[in-house]
Amino acid sequence: MEVITEIKVNYKTFIFDNWDDKQNLREIKDSVEQHIDDWLEEHNLTREDIKYTINFEEREDKPNYTLKVNDKVYINDILINEDIFQEEISGYKPCYREDEIDMLFNWISECDRQSEKDLMIEDLKYLQTLDDEWIWSNISTNEFIAKSDDVERFNEICKEILEINEELK
Repeated sequence: MEVITEIKVNYKTFIFDNWDDKQNLREIKDSVEQHIDDWLEEHNLTREDIKYTINFEEREDKPNYTLKVNDKVYINDILINEDIFQEEISGYKPCYREDEIDMLFNWISECDRQSEKDLMIEDLKYLQTLDDEWIWSNISTNEFIAKSDDVERFNEICKEILEINEELK
């Protein structure tokens, strides 16, 4: 569990995070109150001299996956069995975003049907907004999943592929 604490004092925001998992919320609140008191003392102020709010947000830690490709695919530095992508066991494959952009430019220039061209132009615009080097591409549709755009879905795909990878061992 991660607890994020945000304190706004006279339009200035202080964020305290990464509290020890062993601390309960009461201990965290007491600690934050002490931080406020220390800050007030340092600035020769009292609580009546300032406006402040304290917001606590508790959230479960979520895994953070990374996708790397250098001739082989790695998720969180775990080598992924190539059969997962070659045999289309997963509905997604990693793709190099710049290659997808180049491919779309070629397809758009060769496309005769305006409706298809419009869809490809939408995909091209979307891919151009991203900074990710590697993204997930759906093998059945034109869907792309980038960590910078949808970290939750990106992580779900990584987790699914890691589970398949484990089953294939």
